[in-house]
Amino acid sequence: DSHRADILSYFAWKAFKAGDHEEASKCFLALETALRDKGELGGELEKAVYIQASCSKQVAAFDRFLSEFPESELVPRALSEKAQALLVTGDFDAAFQTLEILSEHYPEAPSSRPALASLIVAAVDAERFDVADQVLARMLSDKNSHSESVYLSTGKALLHATQFALAEKAFSAVPLTAQKKFVEHALIGRASAWFGLKQFEKSLQTLETLLIEYPSTGLFYDARLMQARAHVALGQNGEALIAFSEVISAQQDYALVFEMAQLMTDPEERLAAYQRIALLANPDKWQTDR
Repeated sequence: DSHRADILSYFAWKAFKAGDHEEASKCFLALETALRDKGELGGELEKAVYIQASCSKQVAAFDRFLSEFPESELVPRALSEKAQALLVTGDFDAAFQTLEILSEHYPEAPSSRPALASLIVAAVDAERFDVADQVLARMLSDKNSHSESVYLSTGKALLHATQFALAEKAFSAVPLTAQKKFVEHALIGRASAWFGLKQFEKSLQTLETLLIEYPSTGLFYDARLMQARAHVALGQNGEALIAFSEVISAQQDYALVFEMAQLMTDPEERLAAYQRIALLANPDKWQTDR
């Protein structure tokens, strides 16, 4: 029938818009066959082949589309979705190479930015830190290409994975001119990374910047506790005791009281700290915390 392709197109798009991707795939395959039989090799065929790939999430299907329609405006989306499909299979190297092509040839494509961010998170989850390093380098080559929240979430994921050097790079991408909520978390993230790298002086300097720039920050006690522990690592017990005291006065955490007591040189002061724990703390909670 001369209207066969039109009818197939109607049912294909109806299924696709309804979210029935399995049915849409079947209909678009039938539409593709009908269009090829009629010799119609233009935009409708292009979309039919692309949507089959998008619905199936199969790497081979994306390769078929990219091979036949290399000049299509849908190529950036196809590359991004292909990279995601490769991530699902665990082929991080191929996913990174695909995104390299995407960012190199289509730097302004909306799909290129979130694709890189999702790749680095997946690479960290899979402990492919070599790939994470390469992706982060690509992201940092144009710091303005991603939002502050992306760099913060990336830094936190790397920090959690104890990849401190990479985490510090990610947090550093947040400029000091950004919004307060981003800068605060970036600074304490950097300080945590320096602490993990045993660069305690740099950790203290970063925390000092945070507390000077934002003296009323909600991260004040987190920062002071980290400062206390950095001072301990540097053998600066006097400064550490002051910082511990500030935190404990606000939080009444007896695990921290015990930690602070280890620094006390006066036997009576140390005994008083232990008695405070024994008399006032919840033993079950304290044992859990320790």
